[in-house]
Amino acid sequence: FGPEFTVFDVDGEEPRTGIIASISNDNPALVSCVDDERLEFQDGDLVVFSEVQGMTELNDGKPRKIINARPYSFTLEEDTTNYGVYQKGGIVTQVKQPKVLHFKPLREALRDPGDFLLSDYSKFDRPPLLHLAFQALDKFICELGRYPGSGSEEDAQKLISIAIKMNEDIRNSRVEDVNTKLLRHFAFGARAVLNPIAAMFGGIVGQEVVKACSGKFHPLFQFFYFDSLESLPTEPLEPDDLAPRNCRYDSQISVFGSKLQKKLEDAKVFVVGSGALGCEFLKNLALMGVSCGSQGKLTVTDDDVIEKSNLSRQFLFRDWNIGQAKSTVAAAAATSINPKLHIEALQNRVG
Repeated sequence: FGPEFTVFDVDGEEPRTGIIASISNDNPALVSCVDDERLEFQDGDLVVFSEVQGMTELNDGKPRKIINARPYSFTLEEDTTNYGVYQKGGIVTQVKQPKVLHFKPLREALRDPGDFLLSDYSKFDRPPLLHLAFQALDKFICELGRYPGSGSEEDAQKLISIAIKMNEDIRNSRVEDVNTKLLRHFAFGARAVLNPIAAMFGGIVGQEVVKACSGKFHPLFQFFYFDSLESLPTEPLEPDDLAPRNCRYDSQISVFGSKLQKKLEDAKVFVVGSGALGCEFLKNLALMGVSCGSQGKLTVTDDDVIEKSNLSRQFLFRDWNIGQAKSTVAAAAATSINPKLHIEALQNRVG
């Protein structure tokens, strides 16, 4: 987005409108609207008037500011004492106001991050700690030339000591309570790349690209942190359970252990529907190794066929698949992602 970015439409919604019932000749002027529908205007909004009879001075297309918005009326920051007397009619329409965002350079933002966008409102104190954790991780990598080892207590304590020292040196945004348990889990899983998290952030980044290209919708401002600490095993895992197996699932094993990975591989799963969400589920299941073991089986059913309109959002399908069964094509695509996937495609209707 650069140091400065203009958002032309903050919420992407249609401009709010109201049907006028009366306008007073006052300073400031009171505008009342019909009570069939509540107004959605807010103080500070800019509005334009049209089709007003009598007080035609307001039909000039000039944006005017609202200073006291109420459910069925608002006060206009304008003196209408010498305007014509309102007779009837008129529509008031909100004018979308551009918003200019000023982004801090990374060096400055690391020292003074400002307000964080929350991903979970039950974790108000989590973003500052994660902000500190990632900076400690960067310093760990710079000093040792590698990520912390999975399940390594020595590396975890090294990262914790770095984080505590960095926090002591911070002046303005110091973390009051450095949660060493969270930092320990952070160190254990720092080298892992988990497909579900990657898929989620891929969607978020894709949305940000659209915002940057269109100037529509408010982008993420500065830092956004997400954690799912509650997904981690509640009991400590043995180092051997976290050791890499030189397979495509080593990242998952380093976080959740090889025993859980074996359960995923031997799971028997039934997926209903292989449309937009079904394609996403099948892709994620294949990448995670679900139903890829000798005892595992994934069954997908969908009685629909692929149409051209599906191609824009159901990403496992291609032009040459039009007219074919969704479940069959999706199963073949999932198998190409992970050849070890044991999958059966049905065309049965469910429900």
